Amino acid sequence: MEGKQKMNSETVGKVLKEQDKRGDLVCAMCLSPHALKMHGIGYNCKITSYPSLKNELKNSYKYSNAPVVVDDNLVTSRGPGTAAYFALKIIELLIDKTTSKNVAESMLIT
Repeated sequence: MEGKQKMNSETVGKVLKEQDKRGDLVCAMCLSPHALKMHGIGYNCKITSYPSLKNELKNSYKYSNAPVVVDDNLVTSRGPGTAAYFALKIIELLIDKTTSKNVAESMLIT
C-alpha cells in the first residue's frame, strides 16, 4: 500500500480521532498532515507541512511556514530537516522544557 493510501485508511482515521478526542498529542510531519485533513482533525488550527502540501491544506488550516507548529494538541513539522526540532518539541510537551534542552545539548543541537 502506498503512503497516501495508508494515510487515508479507516484504521489511521480511527486512531487519529481517538487521540484527538482524548486530547492526546496528535503529531504529524512532512506529508503526514495530509492524513489530518483526510480525517477531519484540527480544522482551522495552525499547521505546517512539507511545502508541496501547502495548497491542499491552506483552506482548511491556518498554514504556517514555521519549522514546527503547536496549536492545542496538534504538533506539525515541515520535513526531514526539521525532524530533530519536531522531536524536541514533543519531548518538551510530554515531559518538560529542561528535558528537551538536555536532549538537544546531548545531540549538539543549539
